Amino acid sequence: MTAVLAILVFASALVLQLNIVGFLSVWGIAPDPVMLLVIMWGSYRGRMVGVLIGFSVGLCADWFGAGVVGLSSLSYAIAAFIAGFSQERREFRLVSMLIAFLPAILVHDFIYYMIFKLETSFGFFRTLFAVVMPTSLYNIVFLAIIFLAVPPVFLGKRKN
Repeated sequence: MTAVLAILVFASALVLQLNIVGFLSVWGIAPDPVMLLVIMWGSYRGRMVGVLIGFSVGLCADWFGAGVVGLSSLSYAIAAFIAGFSQERREFRLVSMLIAFLPAILVHDFIYYMIFKLETSFGFFRTLFAVVMPTSLYNIVFLAIIFLAVPPVFLGKRKN
């Protein structure tokens, strides 16, 4: 995939996340399509490329989303790095990839929401079980949808 197409895909996902995903929220929990694309990208292209893409896209998400600058870039970069470990898998089946991506999604949501909720009165376990776990499960469902909708060729050749 060319760099221009990658920029267009991530810009579209960022616009989708900032403007449309709010309508898909269930009990205040919304999916994170940018994070899911970063994880898929890190899995396909490798850990270092995933970290660079995750950090760059995260800075853009923080800049345009008016969040804490650096929080998304940190959590996206770490999630892409963890997802890059699934690159060694030769098979690309839905269930095996969802199991491989679950730790990356959990770590992203844990880092993001634990830091984001520091200034609130939420406790550790309340944040973990009321925010992190449901958000991670919701993102896994969306990842399965994206996985089925986006052909692997779209993300480029897997680096072996």
